[in-house]
Amino acid sequence: MGQGDFGTGRLGDKETLGQGDFGTGRLWDRETLGQGDRETGRLVPQSHCPTVPMSAALIGFAVLFLGYSDSVRREWDFAVYYLAADALWSGKNPYDPHVLINIGKAVDGAGYEGLPYLYSPLFARLLYPFTRLSYFDAAFAWMALKCAALEWSLFSILMLLRLSPSWWSLALLNLGALFYRPIALDFNAGNVAVFESALILGSLAAWRRKSSAAAPLLLAAGAIKGTPLLMLLYPIHRRDYPFLKSFAAAFAVLLFLLLLGYQAVYQCYSFFHGPIWRTMWDEQVQSIYNCSSITVLLRTFSETYFSEPLYHSPFLTGLLIPLFPIMVFCLAAYGIYRRESHVEYENTDEKSLSIILLCLLLLPPRLAGYNLALSFYPLVQILFSAWREKRNAVLFIALIGLLFIQIDLRQIGIHKGHIKPGPIQLLIDKDFFGLLFLFIAAVTLCISKDFHRNSLDRSLEAK
Repeated sequence: MGQGDFGTGRLGDKETLGQGDFGTGRLWDRETLGQGDRETGRLVPQSHCPTVPMSAALIGFAVLFLGYSDSVRREWDFAVYYLAADALWSGKNPYDPHVLINIGKAVDGAGYEGLPYLYSPLFARLLYPFTRLSYFDAAFAWMALKCAALEWSLFSILMLLRLSPSWWSLALLNLGALFYRPIALDFNAGNVAVFESALILGSLAAWRRKSSAAAPLLLAAGAIKGTPLLMLLYPIHRRDYPFLKSFAAAFAVLLFLLLLGYQAVYQCYSFFHGPIWRTMWDEQVQSIYNCSSITVLLRTFSETYFSEPLYHSPFLTGLLIPLFPIMVFCLAAYGIYRRESHVEYENTDEKSLSIILLCLLLLPPRLAGYNLALSFYPLVQILFSAWREKRNAVLFIALIGLLFIQIDLRQIGIHKGHIKPGPIQLLIDKDFFGLLFLFIAAVTLCISKDFHRNSLDRSLEAK
């Protein structure tokens, strides 16, 4: 959890491409696919599958590990998870900050600052093994697991984009993951955003491969913060009943496991209905570290506890707070509808998935910088599709969004807590505006009238 965050509290090489692949953007041809690959959804050339992905994954993991190893000295969110798991193991209340403070005094290196634990008791139970290690060893293991989860996410991204893993494609993605600011923020905070992103992308990749068991289970597990449950609206819309049934079964199992610790569940319920949380929620909605649409509108048109509005208008605040998510939802639905109309549509259409994932970030009332780790797939997909289809306007919009997200205010002499009133104060919410530009680019890609399957797709289908 970052300071004030109560949420707990870095493409195929020419030799592997078929004839004409550079014109179509496809990174495999019919001859390189193994027998039955089209039926199973496997996009990895048989000749590369055993060696390139495994070797590249190990090297990618090593690069990420070296690049983010220094974050072990911070990881303030992980301190909350570690102490909460220890408290639950000892039969104490993990939702009582005073309990965590007392435990933290005996844990060397935790540096606990009194912020509460806000996730489910089941998540704390999953962290039991970490409490058997010293705090530093546990934090190091946590960081290493996040590197592995991030590498898994990169493979899932390639599958969703229908690209075969190669040294070149994985090198580019690892480089991007190493320098993408939201991912770096998540490693520094020790938050769960990278794990959440890995589970969601893994679920979508499994769905693409028609794995009726793995896809719903991964999505259920990825709903650590609840927001990913909004994704169920999409399979409901697509009437994918096998997926929904499997998800219901997986969710029921997780719910059963959760209720086994009924006392901790009651403690969780009591905390979220208590005065501490009500006060905390009001502060979090206005927090300088919250860049959700609600907070941006409050900061722009109403007074918050730390800043004056850019233009004081309670009417606009009351109008836009409910109107903005409605507009986002309608634009997303229209973009997906147009995408369904112009191509032979698949449930895991890569452009529609980008819109859905960006909605997961734009709609909730709480959005910290590291939550944008989930936006790495939409960013890659938009840039790749815009470049492949020569959509320069879309590419420009996406690059503006990337620029906003990548800005480090401290490096340009701006500190969030000491920003001057006026238009420059909008930079506080640069992550929100970057996300908004990515969403506009994603929708624009879908509503264009010139969508068509490339010639290679048509020739494969004809045969």
